[in-house]
Amino acid sequence: MNVSTAASLRAFLPSTASVRNPVDLIASASPEAFERAVALVGADPAVDSVVVIYVPPLAINTDEVAEAIAR
Repeated sequence: MNVSTAASLRAFLPSTASVRNPVDLIASASPEAFERAVALVGADPAVDSVVVIYVPPLAINTDEVAEAIAR
């Protein structure tokens, strides 16, 4: 992953999130964070594929996250 992609992720993710390979949005990630992160990483020419693993916390609307990942 390019350094510029990591910097773009760092701009909106909390400091506890990992912006290296593998990217880890942490449990508090919003649907919008998933959408932005998948778009940024997927557009990086140094990335061959994106695999999203989502383990839903109890207080999150999983449908919204699924829709954001799909966009």
